[in-house]
Amino acid sequence: MADAGRIKKECKNFEQMIPDYLEGRLSLEKSRMLIGHLRKCTDCNEEMEINYLLTEGIKRAENGETLDLKVELEKLISHTEHRIMTADRLKTALQIVGIAIVFAIAVFLIFRFG
Repeated sequence: MADAGRIKKECKNFEQMIPDYLEGRLSLEKSRMLIGHLRKCTDCNEEMEINYLLTEGIKRAENGETLDLKVELEKLISHTEHRIMTADRLKTALQIVGIAIVFAIAVFLIFRFG
């Protein structure tokens, strides 16, 4: 029972992130956490769909546009996943460059003073 309470609290935290995510105000790291949770939790995924339908549906209705909820929400999430993957690759590349610089300095110091 305690485990169910923890999961419910965790879901509540993720549900609170949804509006900020849909408005583009959620950090990439929090977006990563949210999307990871959405991929596992049907309740929170449904909550995301409802929020998306409400926010985008109202905007589209005002403009007379149609909304394919499932397709467009999946595109939004896929775009975020692509941004996360790109950020991860950049972070890895920067770490490799940092290691290479440290190594180059060490080699230089060894040949210069060693």
